[in-house]
Amino acid sequence: MIPDLLRYFPTRTHPLTLVSDPDRLLAGEEVMQALAERGFRLIEENDPVILRYRVEEARPYTPENPLIIVTPESLEDLPFDLYQQAYRLKLSLHQFFPQFAYPILQLLTPDQIEVLGSCQLPAETLSRQKTIEFVLREVFAADSALLSQPKDLITWLMEYHQRKSPLAPLLRSALVTSLKQFPVYQDWDLERLIKDQQAFSNFLNEQWQI
Repeated sequence: MIPDLLRYFPTRTHPLTLVSDPDRLLAGEEVMQALAERGFRLIEENDPVILRYRVEEARPYTPENPLIIVTPESLEDLPFDLYQQAYRLKLSLHQFFPQFAYPILQLLTPDQIEVLGSCQLPAETLSRQKTIEFVLREVFAADSALLSQPKDLITWLMEYHQRKSPLAPLLRSALVTSLKQFPVYQDWDLERLIKDQQAFSNFLNEQWQI
């Protein structure tokens, strides 16, 4: 995804670029680093007064020292003088991931989207449920079929909490429902163990003492 995204930002071409980015595709760490390496500076500011100040502070913007102004809203809502002179782009998850259920992708953080973009994507269009399963498996390494044994789930939970890249509530609930099909987890408070790192640590300590 990142190479495809960067094609929208050729170097030494546009002094000023306005980007409507409601899905925060430009907010991922790798994307921001790649844009910085290409010489781009980014401004994202919702307050029009502060935005104007920051734009003036960033002058001069030139093809060699370009500026990107990012907004989650419509580009037409930005100051007209900036709109008139700028190169304009509209980005969305659907441009890069048309095979997935869009509302599910909207639950992901920018860094999680970057992980998704590095995966081998399916050729076919996925349903909402299949999108959830794909995201859990490929982005979070949470394939319930591979977590059917407590030792494997404990290992996954340890790695999950270390990554500090939390599951959105809907995805967490879907994973819990999938794991609950295994009788061994009927008495486990899986929702809490996934949601709360301290609860997971307490659980480990309790099990160790048994």
